[in-house]
Amino acid sequence: MPVAFFEMKLNNPTSLPIKLAAMFTFPNAPAFATGSIRTGFYNKVDFDAATGITGITLGSDAPTNSANAIKSEWTIATQQVAGQTVSYCNSWNGAGDDTDIYSAFSTSGVLSNAPTEATPTSTAGAIAVSLTLQPGQTQTVRFALAWDFPQQVYNSTI
Repeated sequence: MPVAFFEMKLNNPTSLPIKLAAMFTFPNAPAFATGSIRTGFYNKVDFDAATGITGITLGSDAPTNSANAIKSEWTIATQQVAGQTVSYCNSWNGAGDDTDIYSAFSTSGVLSNAPTEATPTSTAGAIAVSLTLQPGQTQTVRFALAWDFPQQVYNSTI
């Protein structure tokens, strides 16, 4: 499965403790190519207690989807390590102006572990890591993005 890793090395060069947070958001991508149909969005949260990994899978499964979008999924994830707290939002309005997710995050650096919407649209998800760094301390925050588009269709006339 294709995967991308993102690492952020955070350091506190001050003489006082500081609170930091990082958030990774991703859309449940709509149709991505001319003629593609990608509907039937869903988002699901998974947590693996043995590894401390939390992931949100943003999927699409509808009988009307084009062949290149059937059962397609994106997953964003992070692993909680000592001194870090993981939180998530399993649905926010990815078609809006982003104020719902940024308002939820910017207040405390922690997400609610619930949708920001009264009726979830599953158009986007977010995962966050918050931590406090002591003077001189450094920690790395890691996020991963993986995707699965199980059936690809190519133009046979090329």
